[in-house]
Amino acid sequence: MPAEQGPHPGLILCHGLPRGLPPTPGEPGYPELTKRFCTSGFAVLFFNFRGTGESQGNFDILGWARDLKAAVDYLWRRTEVDRAHLYVLGSSAGGAIAIYGAARDQRLAGVVTWAAPAHWRPLGDAAGFLEHARNIGIIRDPSYPPSVYE
Repeated sequence: MPAEQGPHPGLILCHGLPRGLPPTPGEPGYPELTKRFCTSGFAVLFFNFRGTGESQGNFDILGWARDLKAAVDYLWRRTEVDRAHLYVLGSSAGGAIAIYGAARDQRLAGVVTWAAPAHWRPLGDAAGFLEHARNIGIIRDPSYPPSVYE
């Protein structure tokens, strides 16, 4: 939260799929982006989608949409947030989820994305993507999903 009294415009940051590589040393990433928006007067929420970072669960694109809705619900309840100015910003797969969420939730006043895919075909076939998702650690449960094509 910004140091000044609110309410403040709200901003939810949505990351993309992890690269599966260690972070580049010295790369400030989302924590620095969060600080910059806070010092600019925004109440910022950055979280890890299910299956990423410290979050539990397995990657599920519609689950990510539910995670974003939960983030919107959370900021919507905060008295420090100006409900008329609640925004979402996303990168890559997080950008696609930001667009999807903003199209379905009228509480979001705006959306900003970069490198958001227009479709999921670049991810390859379902079996290949599932193997990739296991390799980068976003699908952790060996029995998930029950069907590759689900």
